[in-house]
Amino acid sequence: MNTQLINIEVYYEALCKDSVNFVSKELLPVYNKLNKFINVTLIPFAQGNITINTDKTVNVTCRRDGECNADKVHACGINKIKESEKLIKFVNCSLTEGFNSPNKTIPIEVCGKNSSIDNNTITDITECANNTETWSTLLQNYKNMSSSANVTTVPKILVNKVPEDFTSINLMKVVCKKINDKDLPEECKSIVSGSDNLVVGVLPIIIGAFYIIKMI
Repeated sequence: MNTQLINIEVYYEALCKDSVNFVSKELLPVYNKLNKFINVTLIPFAQGNITINTDKTVNVTCRRDGECNADKVHACGINKIKESEKLIKFVNCSLTEGFNSPNKTIPIEVCGKNSSIDNNTITDITECANNTETWSTLLQNYKNMSSSANVTTVPKILVNKVPEDFTSINLMKVVCKKINDKDLPEECKSIVSGSDNLVVGVLPIIIGAFYIIKMI
């Protein structure tokens, strides 16, 4: 199969309920079924602010209590985990566990193990999240990306650079409709044909109604 990948960008915050729900209910299921067709870019710290001072001290602020520390873990996970499937699972786990945690702390080792990540990478993520120079560089980069994308609310979803409304998006349908017909997987056929059949079925009704009204 030689098909152009569909690019999905997700700008999010680590302790945002809408971000948690989008990744768990939309992104992860779509990735599990259509990962051959998509390229996912994850951008945490989308609403945070960071200032790296000349004396190397760092000022960082986030919307929610504990969110900056959680964002550090996400940034480090994205930086250290090289396999997309494991990364998506780690991010999903980190969002869910962090949001539901009483102290809003991400259990890095738990999410690492649940995502089949090796011990060395888990250690790398932990060390990264505790190293100011490392995580501050990552968060500054994500802040720049979010500013360029004009992020005002999260999650912000771009599919092939086109914004999608996270409150109503059916990501599976959006992705399926962008896959070439010749490459269309089984998971998409009922979705695409179903929408086509709806148009075919409704159009004659609309035309019939128009002529009835015209005759009246």
